[in-house]
Amino acid sequence: EWTAPLDIADVVASLKALTWRNLGVFRWADRIAEAERNIAFWSRYVLGEELNSRTGLEAQNMLTVAMLIARAAHVRTESRGAHQRTDYPATDDAWLRHTDLCRADFRGL
Repeated sequence: EWTAPLDIADVVASLKALTWRNLGVFRWADRIAEAERNIAFWSRYVLGEELNSRTGLEAQNMLTVAMLIARAAHVRTESRGAHQRTDYPATDDAWLRHTDLCRADFRGL
């Protein structure tokens, strides 16, 4: 059980560093997986809270968007435009479509 007070500023700073390092232009499968694990961990504490401050609400939104980016990067097994997967360097015309995600895609993360 989590008992320490929630430090929103620390979560936001850590999230920014993680997304810059692991979900930037060049992406590696292991770093994407690490990002998903960390974002899921932080989300268990932050998304369950009823936050009334602008900073808290922004943190919740940032975590949600970061998880969407990480999941989309994980499932898209190609490189296209400015986003490069080091383990999938070629483009794949099967990915000439939008990536649709929903909340159910995050169960178990």
